[in-house]
Amino acid sequence: MRPDLITKLPRLLVVVAVIAGAIAFAAADSSIAGTIVSGFDRMSPLPLLAGIGLSVAAIVNRGLLAWTAHRAVGLAVEPVAMTGTATVGFAANKILRSGGASGLTVFVRRGNRMGLAAGRVSGAYALASFASFAALGILMSGTVGVLALTGRLAGWWMAAAIGFAVYSALLCAVVITVVRSQALTRRLFGAAWRLKGRLTRSGSVDTTESAWRSADELHDSITTARQQPRAVRKVLGYAILSKVLGAMALFAAAAAAGVHLTVVTAMILYATALATSLVTIVPGGVGPVEASTAAMLVSLGAALPAAALTVALFRIFDMWLPVAAGGYLGRHELHRTDTREPDEPVRSPDLPLARLAGTA
Repeated sequence: MRPDLITKLPRLLVVVAVIAGAIAFAAADSSIAGTIVSGFDRMSPLPLLAGIGLSVAAIVNRGLLAWTAHRAVGLAVEPVAMTGTATVGFAANKILRSGGASGLTVFVRRGNRMGLAAGRVSGAYALASFASFAALGILMSGTVGVLALTGRLAGWWMAAAIGFAVYSALLCAVVITVVRSQALTRRLFGAAWRLKGRLTRSGSVDTTESAWRSADELHDSITTARQQPRAVRKVLGYAILSKVLGAMALFAAAAAAGVHLTVVTAMILYATALATSLVTIVPGGVGPVEASTAAMLVSLGAALPAAALTVALFRIFDMWLPVAAGGYLGRHELHRTDTREPDEPVRSPDLPLARLAGTA
């Protein structure tokens, strides 16, 4: 893949989409600023600082997750560089509801500049995404179990659990089919490359060989990862830690707003927020997540102003600070065409497995 495949028209469309998404976010969450200001005198400073620290920790953890996933598929990358790329990818996924495609574009584009094989970068991104999905499954399973044992398993949660189980089964079936069938993977990559060719005005160029090469690289990356179970477990560990940090950010937000929550309750509320975000078509779940989380806090006995303040702080810690960081770091991402950044390692697609195992 050439590093200049993104031409001016798609670049302009992305910029317009990002601006439109930011305006929609601002309109949907316009009450956040007022809620924060009106409740400023009720905030506890230490939990507030803890929430900010947890937000920073979550940003760093996403970078470590991406770094470990890249290492697991045989790519030599730097954790600091991966933190920046993962932050930009997170912001892109939140602003553009694309099923993770916008985040993948960020990683592949940066990989192009670094000389990393697109197929292997896609494999690393898929590994990190699947680990995050597995971590979400663990969180939701635990939540359903706790709710069932305490007699609080409502019909909404039962429907959400069934829907998540069906979606998980379909996703696993697709993943297994693609992993086992190299021919199917080649066809999927070929279709994607043809679509990209039309968008970048390069439809006259035969991209079949490039698409098949990337598909083969993806299969090679999966084979590499399967030979390193320790590295894969490490990826899953970072994915689980991401969910824990999110729940702790909600716990800190509640403490800052003067709402008493147990750790288990914070985990349940966080799982509910994630489930709501999954079933909505609004980017970032803006609106439905706030409403459902505030309603649950009120049902637990919190006053409405304190519940609103808790939700506002939680969304700042969990989404708005990382999105702002991603927007800042990615402000020049669409304009960069350099092929290699200074002080970063050259690609090592055939990194020895022994060396990887020793650093995982």
